Amino acid sequence: MVVGSIPTRPTTSTSLDMTSSTRTPRKKLIEAAFPSQAVGVASSREAAAFLRFPDTLYRWWPHRSLALCRAVLFAAIIDDPDQPDAPEALLQAIDALPIPQNTDSAWQTLSPGEQRRQKVLGFIERLAEPESVNDDQILNTARALVRAAAGDNPPPVYDPCAGSGSIPLEAQRLGLTAYASDLNPVAALMNRALIELPPRFAGLPPVNPEASSKWRGARSESSFLLSPLASRLSPHSPRGAHGLAADVRFYGAWMRDEAQRQVGHLFPTIELPSRYGGGEAPIVAWIWASTLVCPNPGCSNEVPLARSFVIDSWKDRETWVVPRIGERYSRHEGQLLFDLQSGKGSPPAGTVIRQGAQCPFCGRRISHDELRAAGVADRMSAELMAIVVDRGEGPIHLEPSISFGRITLQTKPPWTPDTRLTSNPRCVDLPDYGFTTVASLFTSRQLAALTTLSDLIGYVRAKAALDAERCGDRDPAAYADAVATYLGLAVSKTADVASSQCCWNASTQRIIPALARHTLQMNWEYAEGNPFSDSSGGFMQRVEAMARVLEALDPAGEGKSVQQDAADVTVAPTARGLVCTEPPHPDSLPLAELSDFFYAWLQPGLESIHPDLFAAPATPKATELVADPSRHSGVEAAQRFFEERFRAVCTRLKEAQHPAYPLILFYPSGKGEETYHSSVSVDLPKLLNQAGLTVVAAWDIHLHNATSSDRPSIAIFVCR
Repeated sequence: MVVGSIPTRPTTSTSLDMTSSTRTPRKKLIEAAFPSQAVGVASSREAAAFLRFPDTLYRWWPHRSLALCRAVLFAAIIDDPDQPDAPEALLQAIDALPIPQNTDSAWQTLSPGEQRRQKVLGFIERLAEPESVNDDQILNTARALVRAAAGDNPPPVYDPCAGSGSIPLEAQRLGLTAYASDLNPVAALMNRALIELPPRFAGLPPVNPEASSKWRGARSESSFLLSPLASRLSPHSPRGAHGLAADVRFYGAWMRDEAQRQVGHLFPTIELPSRYGGGEAPIVAWIWASTLVCPNPGCSNEVPLARSFVIDSWKDRETWVVPRIGERYSRHEGQLLFDLQSGKGSPPAGTVIRQGAQCPFCGRRISHDELRAAGVADRMSAELMAIVVDRGEGPIHLEPSISFGRITLQTKPPWTPDTRLTSNPRCVDLPDYGFTTVASLFTSRQLAALTTLSDLIGYVRAKAALDAERCGDRDPAAYADAVATYLGLAVSKTADVASSQCCWNASTQRIIPALARHTLQMNWEYAEGNPFSDSSGGFMQRVEAMARVLEALDPAGEGKSVQQDAADVTVAPTARGLVCTEPPHPDSLPLAELSDFFYAWLQPGLESIHPDLFAAPATPKATELVADPSRHSGVEAAQRFFEERFRAVCTRLKEAQHPAYPLILFYPSGKGEETYHSSVSVDLPKLLNQAGLTVVAAWDIHLHNATSSDRPSIAIFVCR
C-alpha cells in the first residue's frame, strides 16, 4: 500500500509487470524526441489568450502551463515507435494518425520507425494546442494511444509537489489516475477541489430546488452508489461536473443574499449628482490613502501616503485626486480632504518615494524607519480619496462625503482571523509596519463581510445536504461537503480582492488582488471593493469563477489529493507509476508565509470538512523545501538544508517510479515572476546522481517569444 493516505493501486497491465525491472525498459518518446518549440508556442498562446486555468479556481505559485504538462505526460507514456520491441497495438494506432503537415518529398525516404515518430510528434503539437481541451476527438485519440502503449491499466501518475495542480489535472485528462500531494494544505485543498471532488460527482444533476426537471434522469440510487464513473452517465446526465457547478452558483447566490441582508448596510448606495443622471447607484470601490501625522513639530499635518494619486489613466478620461494643501487638517480637527480633478493639468507626484515619504505640506522627508515605527506604534490611519461607481456605462469617479469615510470605523466584526503573519525579507514585510495578523490586513467593514460569508458556509452545507438527500442519488453529506468546499474557496478568494493590500488599477478600473504581486509588502494606497456588487471585488465573481472551472472539467480518470511532505512519500512496489513533478528550486518563493493569508480564511469554514488539512494553527514552514537564508541563519546553512532535503525528496521519488517509465522533473530556468534571486546555487544533475538518478534527456521550453536572455523557460529533465 501507499503510506500517507494515498490508496493502493495494484498494477496488472503487461507494461507494468514488475519483472520488466530485470530487462532494459522500452524507451519512451520523451527520451528520444519532443516538439519543444511547438509546445512552447502553444504554452505562450495559452498564457496570453486563455484563462489561467486552473489558476482561475485559486491563486497559487507557480502556475504551470496545461499545454506543457499535457504534452510532457503523453510523451512520457508513449513508447518511441522507432525501436524493435514497440507494442504492436501502439504501432497500429500510430499508423492511423495523419501525416504531419508541411512534410516534403523527404518524407518517403524516412524509415517506417522515423515516420511513426514524426506522426506522434505532430500529434503532440495538436494535443498541446489550448483548444484541444475542448476537442473530444483529439482527447479520445490521446487516451486510445495511452491505452495502446500501456495496456488496459495504465500507470498512476504521482506529483508529490503538486502546487497549483496542472500536472495531476492533465494526467486525469489523459484518462490516468492522478495522485497529488503537497506539504502546503492550501495547495492540497486546491488539488482536492480540482481532481478529487469533480470525478466523484460527475454526471449528477444539481440538487437545488430551482434546478430544472431536465437535469433529473430516471436512475436508481444503486446505479450511482455502486457503478464506476463511466456507467453513471446517461444521455440525460449533465456533462462532467456541470450539475455541481449549478449548485455552487445557487448556494453561492443564497450566501451572498443572506450576507447582504445582515451587513449590506455597511456598503451603501450613493446618490449620484444630477450631471450623472441622478438616482442611486452601488459603489464598486472606495480608494483610500494611508496617513500619518507629519513628524515635523512645526507642521503636524496628516500626510497622505500614496505612490500615485491617479484614479483613471485612460486617454481623454484622465482623473486624479489632489490633497488640499492650502489649509491645515490634523487628525484631531477633522479628516484630510481631497479634490477630484480631470481634463487639463497633471496629477501631483506621489508622496511615497524610494527614500521613504515626503510631506506635501512642509516638504519634510520621512524615512522608512520612521514609517515602520509609526506603523508598529499604531500611529497610521487612512483617509478616503475617491469613490468609484459603475452603472454599466463606464466608471464614475466621485469625491467622498465625510460619512462614507467614517462608516468602516463604526463596524465590529463577530470574530477575526488571527493567524500570525511571519516576516520574510523575500516576500512579506508587513509585520515590520505593525501588521502582525491576517486580520490586521482588513478594514473592520471588510472583516464584517468576510466573517459573515464564512459563517454561512455551515448553513449552506446543511441546506445542500437536505436537498441532496431528497434527490436520493448520491451521498448527501459528501455532496454537501463538496459544495461547501468550493464556496469556502470562494470566500478565501474574495479576501484576496478585499483587503488593505489591494491596489486600484487606473488603466483597467479594476481591483488588483493582494497576492497578484506574489508578495505581501506594504501597500500605501488601496482599493476597498464591494463584496455585494458585480464588480471585480464581488463575492459572486469568485463563485462564478469556481463554477466555470467545474464546467470546464470533464474528468476521464480518478484523483486523490493529500497533504504530505514529498520527503515522506512512500509507494509500495505494486503501486509504482509515472512520477512527474516540479520540485522547488533555490530561487522559489517561500510560499508558506504567503499562503497563510488564504489559510486563515479557509480554516474557519472548512476545518470540520477537511480536518486533515486545517488542524494546525498555520501552514508548515520549517520543512518547506526552499533555500531561504532568513529561515536557516545564512546562505551556507540554507544551501546545506536545500541540498539535503532535495536529495531526500529525489530518493523518495525514485522509489515511487516504475522502472518502465522515466521520472520527469520540471525545473524553471531564466527569470520568472514566481522566483526571487537567491545567492544559493545548486548543481542539479549532481544532486540527482547522488539520489541514484541519471538525466537521460533534457528539453528547454521557452514560454514566450521574447528575445531577452532572461526570458522565463522550463527545463524538462528526463531521468532514469
